[in-house]
Amino acid sequence: MRLPGRVRQAYLTTDLRSLALGRIGLALVLLANLIMRALVLRDFYSNDGLLPNHTLLWRPEQWPVFSLLFVASTPAMAAAAFVLCGVAFLALLVGYRTKAAQVASYIAVLSLNARSFFNGGDIVLCELALWSIFLPVGRVWSVDAALDRRRGARTDDSDKQVVAPAVAVLLGQLFFIYLLNAVHKNGATWRDGSAVHYVLHQDTIVTSIGLWVRGWITPGLSKALTWGTLAVEWTLPVLLASPVAPLATRRAALCLAASLHIGFVLFINLEMFTPAMLAYLPFLLRGQDAAAFERWWTARWNRLRAWPPLAAAARATSSLLDVLAGLTPLPEPAAAAAPIVRRARRAGALIRRLTLLALVALAAERLATSNTRWRGGPIWFEQAESYLMLYERWYMFAPEAPHTDMNVSIDAVTSEGRHVDPFNELASPGHPFPGNSIPPHLDQEALFVEWALRVPFIPDYQQAFREWVLRYPERTGRPKDRIVSFHAYVVEDDSPPPGQRNPTHTRATQFYAYSE
Repeated sequence: MRLPGRVRQAYLTTDLRSLALGRIGLALVLLANLIMRALVLRDFYSNDGLLPNHTLLWRPEQWPVFSLLFVASTPAMAAAAFVLCGVAFLALLVGYRTKAAQVASYIAVLSLNARSFFNGGDIVLCELALWSIFLPVGRVWSVDAALDRRRGARTDDSDKQVVAPAVAVLLGQLFFIYLLNAVHKNGATWRDGSAVHYVLHQDTIVTSIGLWVRGWITPGLSKALTWGTLAVEWTLPVLLASPVAPLATRRAALCLAASLHIGFVLFINLEMFTPAMLAYLPFLLRGQDAAAFERWWTARWNRLRAWPPLAAAARATSSLLDVLAGLTPLPEPAAAAAPIVRRARRAGALIRRLTLLALVALAAERLATSNTRWRGGPIWFEQAESYLMLYERWYMFAPEAPHTDMNVSIDAVTSEGRHVDPFNELASPGHPFPGNSIPPHLDQEALFVEWALRVPFIPDYQQAFREWVLRYPERTGRPKDRIVSFHAYVVEDDSPPPGQRNPTHTRATQFYAYSE
């Protein structure tokens, strides 16, 4: 059944240039994510770190997860795996063997996330990588497109518009992320306008700018920012779903979403959540805007390429493409094989559509199960959700903004009598021994935050934690740093109410102790 033209234009049609921009944006975010994780590679991706692979395999946090990085035990093996992930992301960035690069990039980001603790931003990034597999993101502005032109295989792409069901799926994913986050923000802090005030008092995630703002923010300004955030999150689903004036509503949605996430970046460190959400936006550009960007970029590139270093790089790239095109010439199938090729292509297209349909059905079931009282389908639905990281529960700072702040503190004694905190030396280098208090602006990497939120409350992981603490002299290179005893605490305080500045009711709860 053919859908009405307005529906096709609003929900199923996109521009090849928008898809190319989306591919580039996604690849850049994947590379940034890889670099950030590489900074804590030993601590979270090897058996020398806080979370050995055998610990997660023995007691997965939820359902079993899939990760190729479970085979990496040493930092060197993990580094080799990271290099392979980087190759996949770079291939996606330049659009070389694009479809294979899309699949490899999804497997890579899935493996990176599942090997350690993950959060909402990691899930968003995985889902974007998954849904974009079903879009032709390498048809223009890619190495593949350049090679096809050199081999005479590419027909005229003057009509850049394509119709694909995955466009509606990607749009729907974004729609539900914003809608459900808005629906679930129904607690008192969101109703009375104090949510932004309390979020700014989360010292593990507040930025330097957020720390400065919370020093003078008034209750009135907090209300304006809180209700403004809610208004944007409620408005975005309406704009994204509107079939009326799709160009204007899509532009408004892109501007609002960009403003919302840039605001997040300024005030709180949500790690990959903000870049991943921004990576969705190029995919939503309408054809007119993609064409305007192409004209803008072409005009500037024509001026830039006159610069000698860029001109030399362009000539070298062109020569390399000629070599690659010569190494992989197009086969010339016999005329008798043409019907077989056509049938194979139709079969491949059918398999892709059925796969997309199955994944959409799973996502829809997970949406209903995670956000309503429906008990859900068979148990293997939950298993598939976990393996594919296709979670659909969107509750950021919901239903309430957090009223308490927390950190993990360790008081370890070395053989020469020094008191050290192995965890905060890594997680909070600006506050290497915070003791039973939470300093402002801890500025911790996301994996340390997620570890601190989980391990104190999961006894099965605490054996690995003890072994990591006792390996402290291996990390410092000083035999006298041998740990003879330590006490580990969950430190919490209550955020001040609006109009006040200092936290109250600081308390420390011991969750582990060791002594020789």
